[in-house]
Amino acid sequence: MIKNHRKLRNGLSIRNRPTAETFRLEGQNVIKIGNRAQTIDEIEGQYRGLFKLTPTGWAQIEDYLARHTAPQRDAMDMTTLLRGLIQSGTSVGA
Repeated sequence: MIKNHRKLRNGLSIRNRPTAETFRLEGQNVIKIGNRAQTIDEIEGQYRGLFKLTPTGWAQIEDYLARHTAPQRDAMDMTTLLRGLIQSGTSVGA
């Protein structure tokens, strides 16, 4: 039994991981990803770099990227892309 409720699932505290990122779900959809976590409650999982795309999802990514300049696109990592899609109203499933 873990007595210290301030521990993350991997046994690491927020204090020890200042770069811990948010990952929040609502049902089967990711609603928040990649922001700096202020509390353990903001972390419900971790993006590990894999994802599945449908043709519709691919089109939504293309549309999203078309609204950004080449330097902005070049600076995007996957977490930033997913966060931007979510913020623009695109549904991202988990």
